[in-house]
Amino acid sequence: VAFPDYLDPEIPQLRDHKLSRRIEAEIALQNGIKPGKYKLDQAKRILDNLQDKMIRYLEEEILKFDFKQNIGYLISHHDALINKIRFVETKLEESKLRDIDFSRSKKSSSAKEDFNINIKDYQYIIEKFVQVNPNGKGILNSHSFKFLVSLIDKINEIYSASDNLHYEFFSVGLEIDPDFILHVQYEEDIDNKQKIFYDEQTKFDLGLKGNKSDKISLTPIEYVLKEIDKAFYIDFEFCFSNMINVLKIMSGWPYYFNQRKERPFYFSTMEKIGDLAQKNIQDFDIDETETIINFLTLKQDGLLIIADELDPAKDLPVWEKYKRPYRYPIRPLIKHNNNIFWGPHSTTQSGMIWLGGLLQGRLPIKLNAPNVTETLKNFHAMLDNRLEEKAREIARRFTPYVENVDYSRGTHPQEIGEFDALVYLQEQNTLLNIECKNIDTDFCIKDSRNTRRKIFRLEYEKERKVKNPGTLVIVEKRETWLRKNYSKFADILNWPIKNNPRIISIFLTREDFWWTKFPPRVTNVMFLRIDLLEETILSLTS
Repeated sequence: VAFPDYLDPEIPQLRDHKLSRRIEAEIALQNGIKPGKYKLDQAKRILDNLQDKMIRYLEEEILKFDFKQNIGYLISHHDALINKIRFVETKLEESKLRDIDFSRSKKSSSAKEDFNINIKDYQYIIEKFVQVNPNGKGILNSHSFKFLVSLIDKINEIYSASDNLHYEFFSVGLEIDPDFILHVQYEEDIDNKQKIFYDEQTKFDLGLKGNKSDKISLTPIEYVLKEIDKAFYIDFEFCFSNMINVLKIMSGWPYYFNQRKERPFYFSTMEKIGDLAQKNIQDFDIDETETIINFLTLKQDGLLIIADELDPAKDLPVWEKYKRPYRYPIRPLIKHNNNIFWGPHSTTQSGMIWLGGLLQGRLPIKLNAPNVTETLKNFHAMLDNRLEEKAREIARRFTPYVENVDYSRGTHPQEIGEFDALVYLQEQNTLLNIECKNIDTDFCIKDSRNTRRKIFRLEYEKERKVKNPGTLVIVEKRETWLRKNYSKFADILNWPIKNNPRIISIFLTREDFWWTKFPPRVTNVMFLRIDLLEETILSLTS
């Protein structure tokens, strides 16, 4: 990535946050909002009111600045923040042979937590400048930039609190303390659970936990790209792989001119970008340049759009991800007059998001593209099958008694579905009832609520039977049936199952989720990610 090492990100300090907090308090008091504790419905109204007034204040401040003169500054400091976390990650990777595991995971977890908080603010300010398109005379400097980012930080705090209250993620109310710091009140110790969850995710990322060879993704990459290229070309008139390669070229822009001078941002014309792409990308059709650049450009008229909704949002819809088609992380180019502006880390990040999403069977946004949608549907089905196949493959490392058992074999009724992997550990007289679920990663709290409901919804709500109970209910019913009818399975499958076997139900996923680590209701079912299955079975057999 052609980014210089001399530029550090401008991160708001305590005095910046004190100033923005004071402004937040003044706005709150002017609108009759006072410190205190508020119940759920009242808290939602308060946050919506405060949020609206804070956004209006921020937009008035941004209107003082000149858009063209500040594009480079905004991109540069966004990319400086990414450069900083990449440096930390590289140093931690190099320390693998020197540091103890706990030390590395703790450092990485802390660095990522800080980064994730700051990057949202930096992305918001870029998007807000594009949306507002100010034509004032102001030029950003360290002081004004940090002040605006600290204001945005308060707005994002309000959005975060509002999301938690609206989508009822263990939330029961809101407290505004005398310093006007917002505290969402929860039923449980959420902070400690979040720390446990994210620390564990960091260990997976660093390779300190799980069997990496058991993870699944779409392969071979050549086949995946060939299929998605065909679909993209029909729907958008350019190839997906060409888009990724254009982003790669833009990330290392000066290197293609035999220059070593790296800059925190670059700009060029569409024609020059096309010429460079044609020279460096095999079989690149220069006619695709304009459609690729337009596709990757952050457009003012798209920033308030939410897919499937008729009316635009009042502000940048940060509560949405998948249904928000224009976000800076996936549309990292900014056009002004005849020039295209970009940051080298921004284009690198965008390429990683697009390609990474594809290899998980889902792109980062909802596209109105029938051929792409159908191709992704096929990819998702491939991942579904591979998860089940991998579960059975891992189990066979320990026992020959492993099968996918469908109701058609006469072992159980159709309404409890099929056993994706039924496993018998003979020496331990233990049956494993494994449900494999290829669940897409949630992009936001709203998505998470909907996913949790599909998994954990009970069979009865308010003493009335529901039409679509959650998957977990079916897994639990399957266990109950197996416990009462294990001898039938022994006869039909010809397995040497002894009397009264121990039965363990496992809900197997590709990745961990907050709600699989801390299920929202009591269950005997064990939630497990695929790269921990071998370790789990080993613990049962040793």
